[in-house]
Amino acid sequence: MRRFLTIAIFLSLLTGCANLASLLPTPEPATVSPNTPTSTRTTATPITPTITPGGPRTLRIWVPPQFDPFTGTAAGELFQERLDEFVTRRPDLRIDVRVKAESGASGVLNALSTARSAAPSTMPDLVALSRADLESATAKGLLHPLDGLTTLPEDSDWYPYARQMAHIQNSTFGLPFAGEALALVGFGYPLPDAWSEVPDETIFIFPAAEPRALFTLSLYLSAGGTLQDSQGRLALNEAVLAEVLSFYVPDPEEGFVSPLVINYENSEQAWNAFREQRANLVVSWTSRFMNETTLPLALAPLPGLESGTYTLATGWSWTLAGTDPENQELAVELAEFLSDSQFLAEWTQAAGYLPTRPTALSSWEDARMQLILTQIAESASLIPGEDLLVTVGPLFTEAALSVLTEEQLPTEAARSVIEQLE
Repeated sequence: MRRFLTIAIFLSLLTGCANLASLLPTPEPATVSPNTPTSTRTTATPITPTITPGGPRTLRIWVPPQFDPFTGTAAGELFQERLDEFVTRRPDLRIDVRVKAESGASGVLNALSTARSAAPSTMPDLVALSRADLESATAKGLLHPLDGLTTLPEDSDWYPYARQMAHIQNSTFGLPFAGEALALVGFGYPLPDAWSEVPDETIFIFPAAEPRALFTLSLYLSAGGTLQDSQGRLALNEAVLAEVLSFYVPDPEEGFVSPLVINYENSEQAWNAFREQRANLVVSWTSRFMNETTLPLALAPLPGLESGTYTLATGWSWTLAGTDPENQELAVELAEFLSDSQFLAEWTQAAGYLPTRPTALSSWEDARMQLILTQIAESASLIPGEDLLVTVGPLFTEAALSVLTEEQLPTEAARSVIEQLE
């Protein structure tokens, strides 16, 4: 089997325009006829109550920038049409959509915390949250569980990674609607089904200095490595980790990895280098591949350590945050409406995301892409929780880099990781 340098990636933080919005004057509430269906967007925090005298009931939705329905993209238009369709069926309803950054001082978590403590009536009824933010928001008590409010999570029409994404411990906190997973992306078919089949002329890059070490973690878990014992305590398999790290031993004769990989700290850096054709194979996110429109690229499932396919996935879910109990039922109904498989079939294609439901993917028009994404979705497991990643990720990265730079042997690097956790 080939030995090579590798490691995985993800740090893709999106920023919104909330700071600018906070400098703008609060718009005057529009006068809306109770019989006129509307779905609007505002950028300033409202001070009006949920129900205005003589006006329609307002349902507030917060979304990150990539799901903004007002961008003019095909995906945005589909989202807006879906919201309009929901409102058309309820003449006494108004939907207020606002865009929130995913990180930073004006990010969605800070905004939720501020609204909950300072003005609970301004809390959004429905929020699109990443898995990491869903974990944080749940820990802070900012979300309401969906248990008893909907039976949709019990439906069999969910990929395993998506079903995992919706749960925190024993409760359901979200309806997953968009996903992404690590995969192989290359110039031209066929791409290798196993690491031992990578052609000699291949130049392979990836973000070896990425703190969460997702690619190393994916290989480790694919080989049966553990992160926790039966009591939930941190527990790693030293032998499996050493086997994974042996893949990073530089091999002058068979090595095909660019020595620059140790400088790539995130997936964007690796992807940009790949787009500049400094390499012809990269580990990246499915969403990057599906949103690339200028290059003739190929996609393939990520191989496991020895055989088969195994990858890590994440995504976004609709969650409940509002404090108005009368709006809660409507918010759940809208979340179900936006998670409908037929709608997601069309929207995920336009938006470039991995479907969360098998029937949604089965309706894709591109048969080849449908097959590849099905293999990826079926082999995907949810990325471990942030509490584990912040502990294990940097240690895996340090170990991988030490082997890549020939400072340590795989067995020495694996032992070092275990010792630092003891």
